[in-house]
Amino acid sequence: KTWRIYLPMATCLSLLSTIVPTAPLLVAAFGVSPQQGHQHQIDRRRAISTISSLPLITTLTPTPAFSSEGEETTAATVERIAFEKRNRNSNKNAVIREDFWYMFNRVPPRKLDPANLPRDDPKFNTWGTCAAGSDSSSNSCTYVPLKLRIAGYSKYSFLISLGARDYETLGKLLNNEKQQPSIAWEESASYVDEGGPGRVPSPIFDSTRKMVLLATALLTSPNYSGPPRDLFVARYYVNEVAFAASEMRDAIDSRDINRARDAWEYGKDSWNSYYAVVNRAIVPKVGDKFEPVV
Repeated sequence: KTWRIYLPMATCLSLLSTIVPTAPLLVAAFGVSPQQGHQHQIDRRRAISTISSLPLITTLTPTPAFSSEGEETTAATVERIAFEKRNRNSNKNAVIREDFWYMFNRVPPRKLDPANLPRDDPKFNTWGTCAAGSDSSSNSCTYVPLKLRIAGYSKYSFLISLGARDYETLGKLLNNEKQQPSIAWEESASYVDEGGPGRVPSPIFDSTRKMVLLATALLTSPNYSGPPRDLFVARYYVNEVAFAASEMRDAIDSRDINRARDAWEYGKDSWNSYYAVVNRAIVPKVGDKFEPVV
């Protein structure tokens, strides 16, 4: 039998104020105090305006995934955490919406250790039992045929490597102390041009689209129902690379060298983490593994 207890609104708000520090602002927004009871009606516009300006409750923050023990939050990591825990706006501005964060509300680490990335390990599919693979880290239900991997690699690997090379060049421009205080702003801006009517995107932005397509070709098995975990993680890091490029573009436009450098470092870690995911599917018959961005 279900029991329901109804409390006056003022009582509920009074209890809330003892739990959430921002509750007094909520009380003020709704125009109700514990002494006033139900005498005042809710001022909806004022309530929405006040609530939208409140800080996010920490319990709504996505939890880390594949976190490494021993990582500490220090003053030096404040900027890094700000990038990772930004408001993603439901991935509306992402290269591809359905990434690991969007699907699982969890944030992979900034620098991915492939050994900590769990693989999908189904036991059965439509055809029967999933036999273990020869490398003991996959099985027949998640195996991606070489033919599919070779086709994807031959189409996209060169363009991705071209974008990575430009990314390294941009990093050198931003970090070349000999150019201070006259950074080559115009040249730097050309590397993070997102394109538009009559303009093609720079290799850095173009490579993010190719990274999504390559990950799909390398990681999606015709024997597996639905996208695998590896693919969602790879997509997450592609979105982070694109975000870092956008941050650098805005920082360069505003001549904020420190912000541009921080964004470049974040994008470098995201690019290398993407490589850590897809390199596991690149065997000698497919091609050469990607070299890290430095």
